[in-house]
Amino acid sequence: ENISRPRLLTSGQPLVLPAPPHHAKGDLANVASALSSRVCGSPANQGYARLVYPLAPSSSCLAQSPTALWHQQVSAAGRQEVLEPHYEQAALYDGLAVAWGHTNKKASVEECAAQCLHFKPAQEKMQIGLPCNAFAFCPDGACWEPEHPNPDVSTRGSCWLKFTEAPANPEVILRSNLPGWMRAKHKDAPKQAKWQTGVLLPPGVKLKNGTYSPRHWW
Repeated sequence: ENISRPRLLTSGQPLVLPAPPHHAKGDLANVASALSSRVCGSPANQGYARLVYPLAPSSSCLAQSPTALWHQQVSAAGRQEVLEPHYEQAALYDGLAVAWGHTNKKASVEECAAQCLHFKPAQEKMQIGLPCNAFAFCPDGACWEPEHPNPDVSTRGSCWLKFTEAPANPEVILRSNLPGWMRAKHKDAPKQAKWQTGVLLPPGVKLKNGTYSPRHWW
């Protein structure tokens, strides 16, 4: 099944960020390649545990992925602030949660993105110290997804902070109108995804259509 193109979110105000640094053409191409490379497979397809939990942070696949190493370099240089949020309406991107949405409430997707931007892995107790580069916000009374169909899991204001490999080419759980087979399989599924989602990318790196996450098929 071909994945549809993103529907970019146009409502709300963008984050106020400082001027981006200059990138040489070759440097930008290398950054785009690093942020589009998925070397650890899909966490959802591997049941999460093998990729993260049994291993020390310094040796886990995700922590040593091109995406994580690039974030480490940006953080060490004090340039985390230059990342730009890319929003998508009626969609949900996958990723390993670094802050759980059912206890993390925000007023808007922009506030959720800002929290992701300022997330400090060393100061958090979630997961293994991975940064935040993806987010999902529930603007509705309840937001459905295949893994957690219970409507009480993600309700209005839920802000999920996530780490994903290849944020420039995200794994998509839901996008726009849900396919007929999904609604037939999940009787409580809505006609359209209610989430607002997005990723943080450096200036000049474009957001691609992405690929379907294994959780799209659950």
